[in-house]
Amino acid sequence: MVKTPELTDRLRGRQIPHIGVLSREELLEIMALGDWFRDNRYDDTYVSLLRGRVQALLFVYESTRTRLGFETAMAQLGGTTVYLSAKETQMGRGESLLDTLQALDQYIDVFAGRLWKQEDIELACQVMSVPVLNACTPLDHSTHVIGELMTIRKAKGRLEGLNLVYTGMARGILHSLIRVCPVLGINLTLAVPESYARTINKQILQEGMEKARKAGTTLEVCTNIKEAVRNADFIQASTLIRSMLAGESNLLKKRK
Repeated sequence: MVKTPELTDRLRGRQIPHIGVLSREELLEIMALGDWFRDNRYDDTYVSLLRGRVQALLFVYESTRTRLGFETAMAQLGGTTVYLSAKETQMGRGESLLDTLQALDQYIDVFAGRLWKQEDIELACQVMSVPVLNACTPLDHSTHVIGELMTIRKAKGRLEGLNLVYTGMARGILHSLIRVCPVLGINLTLAVPESYARTINKQILQEGMEKARKAGTTLEVCTNIKEAVRNADFIQASTLIRSMLAGESNLLKKRK
């Protein structure tokens, strides 16, 4: 029988604007808890943990997996979720993000935002008194990446020493991987077109390179995908076409 994990106060009340604020120990604790909840989904140990608590999701564009993950998790812990499509709130009529965040803070117990800019989630951390979680910005997609790493560890039994290749847009997933892979002992190769390589956030890449140097891992950018995947243990493939994901015109409209 799998032992029920004990919940510590290590992460209680924390603001998590991006995955880089989490230590190795905190990441491993989150993944261990995630493993337990995944494998014991009908265990009722924590079914009332968040009873009476309200989570607000403020999303500026559509989501399937991230939204479902947040809503399901809250429901399984006994809480409730209010989903807000930004365009269907007063933001759709011109209200500022700041005013919206300050209003939400009066009603809720936890906030998760899928917002246009990293600065937007940083603003939420500054002005809100409740825990703030990043549900995707151009520079972070913490929950997605933690889920990917849990899947890799379950399949391989470890993370340290593995060679992970990411190919796709230079957006949230990529930047979260840059921040977290060296911390967990993973060798990361970013296989992206040359035009995308130029859009990687230089500060985050530099910080990742320094973390990799200290950890004794590798972090490299490669524009030749065949070369990049040669020694890969896992390949994380994401979409290469930005399309409506970034609020832009879709590819078909661009061709007209």
